[in-house]
Amino acid sequence: MEMKRMKQLTFGQTDLKVPAVILGCMRLLAADNPVDVLETAVEEGITFF
Repeated sequence: MEMKRMKQLTFGQTDLKVPAVILGCMRLLAADNPVDVLETAVEEGITFF
């Protein structure tokens, strides 16, 4: 599995870097296959859940 690089943004006026896209997981268990959702997100470079 090859992970893509996600654009990183500075968080507010701190030195923290966060991905430009995040995945909200509140209703993740409602998905047909939550593991596939997470695996696809990681493959696409999303690392903030």
